[in-house]
Amino acid sequence: MIARFSKGFLDTKMNTNSLAGKWKDLKRAVKLECNYQFSPKENKEILEFIDKQLPSLEGVSTKARPKLIANLKVTEDLVIFLWKSDEYQYKHPRIRMQIVFLILIFSLLGSRPGELVESEAWVASNEGICYKDVELV
Repeated sequence: MIARFSKGFLDTKMNTNSLAGKWKDLKRAVKLECNYQFSPKENKEILEFIDKQLPSLEGVSTKARPKLIANLKVTEDLVIFLWKSDEYQYKHPRIRMQIVFLILIFSLLGSRPGELVESEAWVASNEGICYKDVELV
């Protein structure tokens, strides 16, 4: 029903990525409220249904939102803020340097943070880059 009647931001109907996110939210709610966890097979079947069948059955959009990359001016503003204005007290002074280092890496590589750092949305995916993975030469 959500695929049939919900409006999308990019098209007249929700897109497959948004529906996959709704499925993830539903799984979490079922696990918390009913103490039931969907099997990997069930999860895969639902996600395949969302990606492959819903666009033709319900006209669900497959358009993706453009993912913007911070330009050099934004990067400069962030670094200046972290060094001059940030009042947060980190547990270790090195953390501020690590954050600045990663911001510079993101900017210079033209990457989005999710491409290098494990997101909360993908916990335990074992994907991302660690500070120790980088060697400056």
